[in-house]
Amino acid sequence: MHPNPYGYGRVIRDEKGFVTKIVEEKDATPGEKNIKEINSGIYLVNSSFLWQGLSEIEANNVQGEYYLTDLLEVARKYKEKIVAWQTEDYEEVMGINTREDFALALKVIRNRINHSHMLNGVTLIDPDTTYIDYRVVIGQDTTVYPNVFFLGRTIIGKGCLVESGAKITDSVIGDNAVIRSHSVITESSIGHNVSIGPFAHIRPQSKIYDQVKVGNFVEIKKTTIHKGAKAAHLTYLGDSIIGEDTNVGAGTITCNYDGYSKHPTIIGDSVFIGSNTEIIAPVKIGKGAWVAAGTTVTKDVPENALAVSRVHQKNIRNWVIKQKKLIAKQKSEKQKKKS
Repeated sequence: MHPNPYGYGRVIRDEKGFVTKIVEEKDATPGEKNIKEINSGIYLVNSSFLWQGLSEIEANNVQGEYYLTDLLEVARKYKEKIVAWQTEDYEEVMGINTREDFALALKVIRNRINHSHMLNGVTLIDPDTTYIDYRVVIGQDTTVYPNVFFLGRTIIGKGCLVESGAKITDSVIGDNAVIRSHSVITESSIGHNVSIGPFAHIRPQSKIYDQVKVGNFVEIKKTTIHKGAKAAHLTYLGDSIIGEDTNVGAGTITCNYDGYSKHPTIIGDSVFIGSNTEIIAPVKIGKGAWVAAGTTVTKDVPENALAVSRVHQKNIRNWVIKQKKLIAKQKSEKQKKKS
């Protein structure tokens, strides 16, 4: 039974309740249109009758089409047994003829998936705007904010927090991880107690171990980051291995592509990378080394060494005052020429 049967064929029964025929919407009388029992379009027919019955169907209808549903009337003529089974939930057999119908069907499926996760102990702040594929697994006590997408074979651990705008595809997220707003994670593995984002991008084949922080506007590509390391903001790490407890400063870039091939960067444990560092791969930075801010690293850095490469700074006293006087003089000369 459908609460709004418009557009569906109606199941017509006789006074004893036996099915006699199915009438399409355009061929139905006003009385038949009030019937809420609809045709789902699913049939089970004995093959010994089917081929004979199909040969007797005619296009005697408003649309001039051959209706498969007319097979019922042919079956009655041959005294074949006709049984109609009613589903408990009309949404199980809802028709999809338009993009709007398709969207409604997806919403039904999404609601069922979300309902199942909530019964299993997952908090969805707004289920109507949470999109979870049917293969996704989510641990108990995880909280999901609105406008989040979990796609493919994603697994989310227990006690996680996923903020609005996050999109996670075919990835594994460990327990107690925090995925901040508008972060994108694809085909990667995230450990326990990790913080990602906001606005972080974890690209395929990345592996991030426990207690790592990947901050805002950080892009990770095909990179392994070991336990306790940090890349807090405005950083690109590609084709790299980052050691435990290493700190990667803001504005750091691994220059991994030379126009022909990708090259690796290997950074050891407990390394300090200063802000605005360029690392020209292939290169290795040894355990405990420091790289000064603004450095361009072009060769390996030994363990516990300090790498510095900067242009010598020169301060020219009173340069600004002289420059302002020069500019003022030039403006004055231009004004005189105009007058």
